[in-house]
Amino acid sequence: MEGIMDHLVHERSKAQSNVEEMKVIWAGSATEDQQQQWLPLANKMQIIGTYAQTELGHGSNIHGLETTVTFDPETDEFTIHRPTLTSSTWWPGGLGKVATHAVVYALLITNDQDYGVHIFLVQIRSLDDHFPLPGVTIGDIGMKFGSGAFDSMDNGVLRFDHVRIPRNQMLMRFSRVTRQGKYIESNVLKQLLYGAMVCVRQIIVADTSIALSRLKSRMYCYPICRRVVEMPIHRMTELIQKLEANNFSMLPKAHACTAGLKALTTSADVDNVEECRKLCGGHGYLSSCGLTELYHLYAAFFSSCIYEGYNIVLLKYLYMFQDFS
Repeated sequence: MEGIMDHLVHERSKAQSNVEEMKVIWAGSATEDQQQQWLPLANKMQIIGTYAQTELGHGSNIHGLETTVTFDPETDEFTIHRPTLTSSTWWPGGLGKVATHAVVYALLITNDQDYGVHIFLVQIRSLDDHFPLPGVTIGDIGMKFGSGAFDSMDNGVLRFDHVRIPRNQMLMRFSRVTRQGKYIESNVLKQLLYGAMVCVRQIIVADTSIALSRLKSRMYCYPICRRVVEMPIHRMTELIQKLEANNFSMLPKAHACTAGLKALTTSADVDNVEECRKLCGGHGYLSSCGLTELYHLYAAFFSSCIYEGYNIVLLKYLYMFQDFS
């Protein structure tokens, strides 16, 4: 129960978790100067961020993003625009009511050339009165299925109508645009742009593994027992150590492993919730046994098969990745 409640507290404290996610993004993609400018404000909760990647019409398909950021050399600014309904950011936690800034993934255009997906920091609400800034449309996407933690989270929708931001709000650790509009790219792997996604998937793997073991331990109070399958979390240790040492040679493997583990653990978690309840027979329907409460709380985990990558898509990606040596 403690592990489940830890997960729910984590979800309901979305403002704090967004700060932690912003740290991962900035550490991986921002320059030292940009980190010094923004991280102290985030640590003091003077600004609250949200991870604005998923679009209404483009979830796991990152290359299908429609949001554009176009550089204007005359003003030294970027113009961020979402031209269609399907390009609306959809689902980010903390966006509906809390966030003041968004880390936006968008197609970079300079000198009439599209350079693909890059990351930009965009202020979306006033720090004085918390109202949306001009050109920014924000809303809450409404109630979600079940009575778990996600119903209390302000998942939101975000639109931009030709919003201008300074050039230095492009996260430029690995690629940058000069004052003249020239695009300069480093030789570092572009997968680092998705470091936060890999990090969140690893957290999901750990959370679901702990939660499943808690649920099964409750089931063991009844006559029917099953063996708990241990998830291979320890296999991530070598990958994490190398990434922390700025050795990116295993980054593709890290991406594939977190994708596969996320799909495996969340699917197993959801399948076993109902199985554990049935194994307790009629007692599984008694409120006094505790399983009915856990069953409602686990509604939060059902959606984990969809967010941070649809499980079927992630398993296909894992299948295509052959080198696990």
